[in-house]
Amino acid sequence: MHMSEVSGDSENAMVSIIVPVYNVEPYLRQCLDSLLSQSYRNLQIVCVNDGSTDGSPAILEEYAARDSRVCVIHQPNGGLSAARNKALTVCKGKWLMFCDSDDFLADSRAVAKMCGYVEACGGNIGLCGFCKYDDGSGKSAPMLPLPGIAESGCYTITPDLVSLVVSRCYMFNKMFRKELIDRLQLQFDVGRIYEDVAFSLIAFLACMGEPIAVCNDKLYHYRQREGSILATMRKKDPRAMDALFGVERVLTYLNDRGELLKYRTLALRILSHYRFIAFADVPEEMQPEVSRHTREMIQMFNLNCSAPEKWKYGIHPIPKLIRKLFFFINVNRLSFKLLGIPLFSIIRKEERLKIAVLGIPVYQRRKVWPHEPLPDI
Repeated sequence: MHMSEVSGDSENAMVSIIVPVYNVEPYLRQCLDSLLSQSYRNLQIVCVNDGSTDGSPAILEEYAARDSRVCVIHQPNGGLSAARNKALTVCKGKWLMFCDSDDFLADSRAVAKMCGYVEACGGNIGLCGFCKYDDGSGKSAPMLPLPGIAESGCYTITPDLVSLVVSRCYMFNKMFRKELIDRLQLQFDVGRIYEDVAFSLIAFLACMGEPIAVCNDKLYHYRQREGSILATMRKKDPRAMDALFGVERVLTYLNDRGELLKYRTLALRILSHYRFIAFADVPEEMQPEVSRHTREMIQMFNLNCSAPEKWKYGIHPIPKLIRKLFFFINVNRLSFKLLGIPLFSIIRKEERLKIAVLGIPVYQRRKVWPHEPLPDI
C-alpha cells in the first residue's frame, strides 16, 4: 500500500458538495453555515431546491447572493434521487461530497481533513465517522465510518471491507473522486428509497484493491427527526422492496464485468443483508414477495446456493415458531435454543467472532485490518 505525501495541491482541488433541499426551512441555515464556515475555501456548494413549498427557496437565494460558492437550482419536486442527479450534472470539483439539508458538518476542518486524507492515500474514496443526532433530545450517538474498523488509516478495499460498507451505504460520510463517478456513469434511482445502495456499492466494487482513507473523526451530524425519509422507513412500508432493486443493480454490475463468480460470497452477503431489511420493513402480506424476489435473483445470476447457504442467507426462511423455540440462523448468527432459551451461539459481527454458552461469552477473536496511519492535518 502506498501513501503519498500531503501537499498544497489538495487545498487547490475544488470540492463539490451536493445539498438536496425539500421543505427544511428550520434546519437549512445551520446546514449552509456549517459548509460556508469550512476552513477549506475552494468549494462549490450545489443546492437543488426540489419543489419546496416552505421558506427554503428564499433562504437558498439569500445565501447564493451572499457567497458565490453557493449554486442554486430550482426544479419541480422529483424526490431525493432526482435532486442529486441534477446536481451531478453541474458539479465541477475534483472531489464530491453529499450533505443532507437537515444535517450539518460538525467540524470546521471536515472538508480539509477528508480531502487531505484521500489525497494522501492516493485513492478514489474517503470515509469519515459521524454522529446520529436526535433532534428531540439533542443527544448524539457516535458512529464509526465502517463497523469494526476502530482506527483511522489508509486501508485497502477488499471483499471483506466492502462487506462492512453494506450496512453503511450512506452518502453523507463519503468523499468520491468525481472522475470515478463520471467514468461509471453512476446515478441515483429516481422514485425509490435505498437509492444509495447501488451508487455506493458499485463505486466501491470498481475500486477493489485500491487504497481508501478511513477517518474515524466524527465530522458529520446525521439528524434523526420526524418526517424524514429515515423516520418513514422505520414504519412498515411497501417501498422497502426498493432495497432489492438496488441489490439487483449491484449484481448486474458484477455480472456484466464477469466478476460475479469471483465475488460470489460478497454478492450473497449483499443480497442477504438487504433481503433481511426488506423482509422486516415491508408489510407482512408482502414478505412472501421478498422471498420470491430473492430466489429469482439467485436463479437469474446463477449463484447456485447449497441447502445450508439457503438457510444462512434467508433464501428459504425457517418458520418463525421453529426459530423462536429451537434455533436462529442468519448471515451473522447461529443460536441453538431449548424452548426459546439460548444454550449455545456463534456470532460473527464485522471484525469479531464470539462463541457463547448460556449467553456467557467463552471465546472471542477480533479481526486485524492492516493499514497505514493517516498524516496529521
